Amino acid sequence: TEGEVEASLNFSMTVGRLGQNSQYPTSRFGFARPRSPFTPYGSLSAQRFNYKGVTYTVTALYYDIRLSTRFTTREKHLLFETSPLFPRGFVLYLDAQQFNSSACRYQARFNNKGWNNWDDVDLNWGHGRIVRVRIVETTPIPPGPPINLKATTHFRDVLLTWEPPAVADSILIPIAEYELRISDDSGTTWGRDWRYISDSGPGEENRSSVMVGSYYHHYAFSNGTEYTIEVRARGGDGSGDAARTTLTMDGITPMHERTSHVRDAIVAQAGVNSLRDVTEEKLAAITELDLSNRGITSLRSGDFPGLTALKQLNLQGNALTTLPDSIFAGLTSLTELRLGGNPVDPLPLSVTLEKVGSNQFNAVAPTGAPFEIVVPVTISNGSISSGVTTTTIPKGSFESQPLTVTRTSGTTLTVTADIGKLPGLPRNHYGYILVKSTDLPLEVFGSGETGTATAATDFNGDGRTDFADFFLFADAYGSTDSRFDLDGSGTVDFADFFRFIDAFGA
Repeated sequence: TEGEVEASLNFSMTVGRLGQNSQYPTSRFGFARPRSPFTPYGSLSAQRFNYKGVTYTVTALYYDIRLSTRFTTREKHLLFETSPLFPRGFVLYLDAQQFNSSACRYQARFNNKGWNNWDDVDLNWGHGRIVRVRIVETTPIPPGPPINLKATTHFRDVLLTWEPPAVADSILIPIAEYELRISDDSGTTWGRDWRYISDSGPGEENRSSVMVGSYYHHYAFSNGTEYTIEVRARGGDGSGDAARTTLTMDGITPMHERTSHVRDAIVAQAGVNSLRDVTEEKLAAITELDLSNRGITSLRSGDFPGLTALKQLNLQGNALTTLPDSIFAGLTSLTELRLGGNPVDPLPLSVTLEKVGSNQFNAVAPTGAPFEIVVPVTISNGSISSGVTTTTIPKGSFESQPLTVTRTSGTTLTVTADIGKLPGLPRNHYGYILVKSTDLPLEVFGSGETGTATAATDFNGDGRTDFADFFLFADAYGSTDSRFDLDGSGTVDFADFFRFIDAFGA
């Protein structure tokens, strides 16, 4: 046939049987390699043969039937073992039934032995039967690249999906399994080169998708990093071309990395049996989490991400003395938070100011804001360009929008920003208090800095109010951006436009 080379090997096998030797129905037919306490069974007419100048020994050729680990279905495997390793790219015929080498799971073994394992094989063998064996070397054609490769985040794991390569040739050798590799520098280097995807052979669980991450294939993805991922199929005498995709990891903390008490409560609320059954969709549907009186001594910053519908969070009666950064980040639906009854009661939640530009700052709640925090701010030796006296940290966020500061005209004094009296807690919030950070006031710009006494309409800070500033203003028109809200009304509108026109050219 097309694709075959000149020589083939022919011999026969008298099938023996390894009987039932355990409480589970197990049968093995064929010629088996010696293993204590059993001896080989069956016989081969040519246990040793020469092929292309090399002498090979058939150390095992058998059909194995056993129950699966769950004792529900029978597993059936055909195994062919030689020493030394038999060349890849062959077809094994047993009474004319064809088994391609590329459709098996090939495993190298000690002492230069190797075996090929075909799963889900149906053979009607019985003790004493003579089976004709033929081995034909082929000229295999590697498979093409997988089609429609996609990568999506699942917590901080990645789900890869694909479709099998198109069959471009009638003599294409079937796919044995798939392989993958991952790069975090656009494919310049690879964390580990090609490694096979387990259970990705014909009819197996991962033949068209696989999960990769801390639990699966042992790869640790980092948030904010762009990854290049390639998948290829192996068949015949080698692997085909790879399909490539990219993904920037933005997943949330995996369940197994969260505090144990939090994990247990999430599993119970999600109505599942284990951590692996918690999906992002189930996490996002949880509205209440009761963690009271659990003896919790500390929490992790990644304990609550993904709980976007969480309304009630009860942490009272534990042993908490501090809260980690970002603990409330992403909790945009929270309406009730209880932190009373801990060794520190009330627990302090710090609010501070941070510089984010040459003459800009914002308000920051390192833990994240459990409710919308309106922060009063004061400026010494200057003013906020928009004229506002407060800034807001939205619920579930940990910072406000930036505010632009100008120095008092005609002075070179240091300009600082400070926080006034912080608000109290809203209804249904107990056991904590907002406190001003001890590192305030914030120096927005010092006395030695130049070019900082800018007009409120000099949006790009080049010392002039001109068309460059007009284009920035036009882009912000109709928004609530405080930089362009010149009259402090809360909206960038015509009143601000008239103020800008009056200053144009200055």
